[in-house]
Amino acid sequence: MARATFAAQAQDGIEDTFRQLAGVTSTRLGFVAGSTGQGATAAVEVRFNPAVTSYTELLEVYWRLLDPRLASGHPTGTVGARLSVVFYHDNDQRGEAIATKIRLERSGQMEGAIVTDILPATPWLDLDAMLPPGSLGAGSSAESQAGEE
Repeated sequence: MARATFAAQAQDGIEDTFRQLAGVTSTRLGFVAGSTGQGATAAVEVRFNPAVTSYTELLEVYWRLLDPRLASGHPTGTVGARLSVVFYHDNDQRGEAIATKIRLERSGQMEGAIVTDILPATPWLDLDAMLPPGSLGAGSSAESQAGEE
C-alpha cells in the first residue's frame, strides 16, 4: 500500500470523499508536524493501492475539492480555515504533485495562481495525540476503513 497526505479546509469532508474511491484502503485524520512553520497542520492521510488508484488520480480529486488559489482552499474568513498543502512522501509524488498543479494552472479552468503548497511530509501526529483526554473528538482518530459506514 502507498500513502498520500493532503491538507485543506474541512478535513472530514475530504476524508469522506477519498474513502469512497476505489483502491483506497483507509483514511485517517491527524496532523503533519512542523511542516509549514506554523506548528502542526491538520491533514488527512490516505492509504491506497496504486494498482487500482494512482497518486495522480488522488491529486486530481484533491484539486477539485478545494479552491487551490486560496491558501486555505476556501474564502478568507471561513471558520476554521487551514492551510492548503499537498505533502509528498517521495520524489515521484513530488514530481506528480508539481505536474498536476502546473497542468491545472495552464488549463484555463481558473484565473489566478495556485497557491497550494507542495511540501515534504514530516512526522504524522494522530488526532488523539493532539487532544486532551476526554475532550470532544478524543478517541475518534482510529483509521476509517474504506467502504465501511
